[in-house]
Amino acid sequence: MSYINRFQLDIDLEVLTKHCYDVAPVIKRNWGDVEQISFLHPMYNLLCFPNKQLHRLYFNIHENFNQIKKTDELYYITMWINMHSAGQYIDWHTHNPPEDNAYHGYFAVNAEPSTTSFRMPGEEQEDIKNINNQLVIIESNGNEHSVSKWYGDYERITIAFDIITAKQAFGNTMFQNKTNKWIPV
Repeated sequence: MSYINRFQLDIDLEVLTKHCYDVAPVIKRNWGDVEQISFLHPMYNLLCFPNKQLHRLYFNIHENFNQIKKTDELYYITMWINMHSAGQYIDWHTHNPPEDNAYHGYFAVNAEPSTTSFRMPGEEQEDIKNINNQLVIIESNGNEHSVSKWYGDYERITIAFDIITAKQAFGNTMFQNKTNKWIPV
């Protein structure tokens, strides 16, 4: 019944957490010192900051996404860090309309205890209890999602991503006069 795909992975979260803490100041220095690093997601692709555990996560996303995607189109991914201090949250928002044939997801690095809530137009809200090392992939077809307020003494960390078609990523001109932050998935 659920449209939410969940996969429990085996990523070294200690290494990935350190990587997020190391990369976050570089991202802020280059693209803006904002209250939440999540706000900078359109500016960069985390996959351009190499790390062995991040590569393992990318491979797992690739493998699982290609099992659930509904078309044979070429898809591309961009990825970013969400880090939340006590009191921070992500309000209801959408990523793509249904006609884009896009997907959205996240990986819980250090997100316990928190909840991500989803709601499809005309359907009831579905709450996902975040479990560290859990990968979540959904069709980004007009649904909304939000993340509960964080109450931890440490930062809540997830790695979020969008997966879109080549046409959405590049239009009809592919790379002509475009900065590319999209990587094949």
